[in-house]
Amino acid sequence: MEERALEDFEKSDGALRTIKDLGAGAAGGIAQVLLGQPFDIVKVRLQTTTQYAGALDCASKILKNEGPAAFYKGTLTPLIGIGACVSVQFGAFHEARRRLEELNKKKYADSSLSYGQYYMAGGFAGLTNSVLSGPIEHIRIRMQTQPHGADRLYNGPIDCIRKLSAQGGVLRGLYRGQNVTYLREIQAYGMWFLTFEFLMNQDAKRNNVKREDISSLKVATYGGLAGEALWLSSYPFDVVKSKMQCDGFGAQQQFKSMTDCFKKTYAAEGLAGFWKGIGPTLLRAMPVSAGTFVVVELAMKAMGRQLHAFSRQARTLNSLNRFYSTEPPVDTTLQTRIKERSAEIESRYQNDAVPERISRRRAEQLAWKARGERRYKFQDLGSSVTDAYKPEDIIRNPPRPSDVTLELLLASQTHLGHSTSRWNPQNSRYIFGIRDGIHVISLDVTAAYLRRAAKVVEEVAARGGLILFVGTRKGQKRYVVRAAELAKGYHIFERWIPGSLTNGQQILGHCETKVVNAMDDEIPKYREALADRSVLKPDLVVCLNPLENVVLLHECGLNNVPTIGVIDTDADPTRVTYPIPSNDDSMRAIGVIAGVLGRAGEAGQQRRLENAKNGVLSYPPLNPEHLLSPERLAELAQIEAANAAANAEAAELANKVDEAAKSIETEQASTPKETEQPAEPQPEPQAQVPETEKPAKPQPEQPKTQAQAPETPVKDQ
Repeated sequence: MEERALEDFEKSDGALRTIKDLGAGAAGGIAQVLLGQPFDIVKVRLQTTTQYAGALDCASKILKNEGPAAFYKGTLTPLIGIGACVSVQFGAFHEARRRLEELNKKKYADSSLSYGQYYMAGGFAGLTNSVLSGPIEHIRIRMQTQPHGADRLYNGPIDCIRKLSAQGGVLRGLYRGQNVTYLREIQAYGMWFLTFEFLMNQDAKRNNVKREDISSLKVATYGGLAGEALWLSSYPFDVVKSKMQCDGFGAQQQFKSMTDCFKKTYAAEGLAGFWKGIGPTLLRAMPVSAGTFVVVELAMKAMGRQLHAFSRQARTLNSLNRFYSTEPPVDTTLQTRIKERSAEIESRYQNDAVPERISRRRAEQLAWKARGERRYKFQDLGSSVTDAYKPEDIIRNPPRPSDVTLELLLASQTHLGHSTSRWNPQNSRYIFGIRDGIHVISLDVTAAYLRRAAKVVEEVAARGGLILFVGTRKGQKRYVVRAAELAKGYHIFERWIPGSLTNGQQILGHCETKVVNAMDDEIPKYREALADRSVLKPDLVVCLNPLENVVLLHECGLNNVPTIGVIDTDADPTRVTYPIPSNDDSMRAIGVIAGVLGRAGEAGQQRRLENAKNGVLSYPPLNPEHLLSPERLAELAQIEAANAAANAEAAELANKVDEAAKSIETEQASTPKETEQPAEPQPEPQAQVPETEKPAKPQPEQPKTQAQAPETPVKDQ
């Protein structure tokens, strides 16, 4: 049972990390007190009294009048208290950092913290620490500023706590100056952790090493610089805090509140009063802060190794106990459910009585029906596969950047690298670990870099850029062509011809070039002008197998063309602009990456066309003067002017025709009204018909047609 409990405790990473943080912080706090106590007593004496000319004068008088042991007055309280305070500082900082990393991972899929978040985590650590550091530093200051010899006020820390509590209670006695302590701790430790993390991250990024591989000398240097930043940013608050905590009680109290202390200090000493004792403080901050961070880092490494070894032994003992255990195995819920359903079905068919007088054929039919029913019942048991892998889905419906998850990348085998003997050391920041002699790529890094590359493709497509997809390895043709179709780009799935960019006029000079408008419609009048123009170069190149296309990447670098490449553990990430750490041998991984980038290009093209419909161009339009000569521009201007004049004449003629037609229609509408009054009798229309055309008597309908005859010339006219 003990081994099992220990294994469960080992599985809870939060408990182990908290123990490591608190233990390492306690070790760093003890080192901080032992290194900084002599400097601290000089600082407090200079802040609270005016009888010393400077730091050297103060140190010499303390050594002369009180002896060497006076530099460690009141050490017991901070040795216990500061150890607890630093332990709380580092524990709270790392806990806040982990919380912020989880928040970033959920929101942005990238767990790295910004420097503002580092400051927030440090401020939270200072705020948590101030609950302990306030009374501890109050007792320490009282012990350090009391007279020497028989006139001293306190016999020890316990006596000091008792007398302070008796004077003003716990809140006004022990926690005097707590408000300014809050301000000092938040500002101080926010800058402390921010400066240290910034220097460590920059060093790891600059030298391309892991944080754990940074030497102790550099850790000490960065820790010392962080200590300097701590005091330079919070020293005025510390001066006010020291003045308030060494102030008297009752009638002897000089400062009523924090603001009153600020006002009286400024009125009496000016701005210089807030920086008294800064010299020994900065002198003390460098070794104390350096020692603290070095001890914390070493303690965390040592405790990590010990806990790892201890947990490994516990796992071994636990596995042996389970192997030799005589207890029956514990059934899971699924196993119990399967057994219950199986027993129910079997008992049902075993208890069914079969009639004795039944034919053999009928018995076989009943048995067949029972087997089919049993098979149907058992289909409900066990697990069901919901998301099955279908290779054609990556071609037909590629995933979008928003669909990228760690499960998808894991199923696509993007985490599998090459053998450790073939690795490129520059890929160390992308590698999660080693399994069976093979490097395992971090899926978090792959997801973050893939989303970044997708954003680059989308923005290039949205600005009307030319995107070239290259995949010359066997099996990559379909994915390259599909990605280029989605992004409206270009593709190469065969060998890259060397010199296609550096000597493009000779190799690609026969390729057709056209000028299009914002809606991608060709403008034919510039076709002749592009015959002698230099060939176009891509604005972005996506290479799915950089190892076989080193010449392509070199030419892109010479022509300042950005590149995106799938980088395996044996590739060089510095050859591409935007690397995507992934397995480049798996066609499924290549299909997912190409599909995501193609979908990103498709989204960019849709956004560009929507903006063009609204009259917004996402790229500067091309000036016609850059394409055509002045003579050709003048000729085109004359042709356009002639066409405009012809169109104007045609429009004017059309207007005249329309006016004439309207006038004829009005005349036609008014003419029947005038002829209706004299022509009321019906026989009159026959008198208008000539005698030669007069119809015979047996045709009574002929006058109607003759009466309609005069209307046709009017219409023709």
